[in-house]
Amino acid sequence: MVDPIADRRQILRAVVEGGFEGASRQSHGLVLRLLHMSLPPDDLLRRPFDTDGAVSALSYEGYPPIAYLGFAIGAGAADAQAKAQFAERLRSMIERDGTILSALIADDAALLGVADGLSSLEGEASSDLAVGLANAASAASGMGRLRALALDLIEPRGRLSVRVGTDSLNAATTDLALRRPWPRAYESVPPLANDERVRLLARVVSEPAPGPGDLERASAWLVALDSLVSEAASGAVPTTRDVVRLLNRTQGAMKRWVWEEKPRRSGTAPARWLIDNEYHVQDFLYAVLYPLFGAEVLEEQYIKGFGFTQPRYDLSIEDLSLIIEVKFARTKKDFNKFEEQIAGDLGLYFGPQSPYEALVAYVYDDCNTHYPELYDAFRDALLKRDDRIVDVVVVRRPSMIPSRSARG
Repeated sequence: MVDPIADRRQILRAVVEGGFEGASRQSHGLVLRLLHMSLPPDDLLRRPFDTDGAVSALSYEGYPPIAYLGFAIGAGAADAQAKAQFAERLRSMIERDGTILSALIADDAALLGVADGLSSLEGEASSDLAVGLANAASAASGMGRLRALALDLIEPRGRLSVRVGTDSLNAATTDLALRRPWPRAYESVPPLANDERVRLLARVVSEPAPGPGDLERASAWLVALDSLVSEAASGAVPTTRDVVRLLNRTQGAMKRWVWEEKPRRSGTAPARWLIDNEYHVQDFLYAVLYPLFGAEVLEEQYIKGFGFTQPRYDLSIEDLSLIIEVKFARTKKDFNKFEEQIAGDLGLYFGPQSPYEALVAYVYDDCNTHYPELYDAFRDALLKRDDRIVDVVVVRRPSMIPSRSARG
């Protein structure tokens, strides 16, 4: 029996695999960024970033290696030296090389790569570079989806709020693919409705696919196809992927978090939903998961059958044999500790008599300064640790809640 989805996926994978040869360095970076967030760690299409090659090319190749390094920084795949070289060469181009800067700004993929890197760097220097790039890029004409995302990464102004429907197949698949690596930029952008997703899936499977040499478009189609199939396959029976999707969407839900400066009613105190510790996060997740899974959601239960060693998980969903490990980050160093703690707990959670088979880690970032460049690296490190870790979700503190240092 012919499977049109499998056939289309095979065609797209072949175009992507053969498309790296001859494609620009910025296209390589964009495609790797898309694939790293969409494919499992052991998939051969998930090539590693060649940051050493990009650094070596900075002196003679113009802006493409800068853009490539930006994508690598955004993916958490660049070391301190690569970050420094990226910032130094970008500053030199902005201040002294208007010709190359103009060429970069005209190249949407390259502009997104540079914006990705800048938005993931820390410090005042990166902010200055972001302002310089935004000023130069905003004057350019046109506003494709890659350009809108790039500008919103370095200077958020809601450029992505203009909704993309399904009339243009390429625009719709590109937009769907971009949501995977940059979910926070899309927090306020409504997703496609169910009927739109069904129509888009039918078109991706039936209409002529991108041909050889069309690396960027084939990658966007492949990532979009994976997203559409995952959504369609979930049906009425919730799965582990549904849990992951729901947990990822909690970041967007926090845009309506309650933190009143003044009470809305006289004689009452301002309503303020403070999340100040791991237990608060667990309570929040319980409220999110219970409507979908009901009594199958269990809190802080001991796993039986380990004698004197009885591990206790934070949350679980029995029907899915899934544990949800909750962590609360107060400082940057906590991310390193969490990696070791979660890895160390696996042997206890998944012993021979344990009813559980998979784990999702959920980290709430309450650091005074957020470190988004850590998220992808942290996620990737844990996913490579053990196949039973199915995903890692990191969310930032809602912007209306004061930082830890301001809360006293």
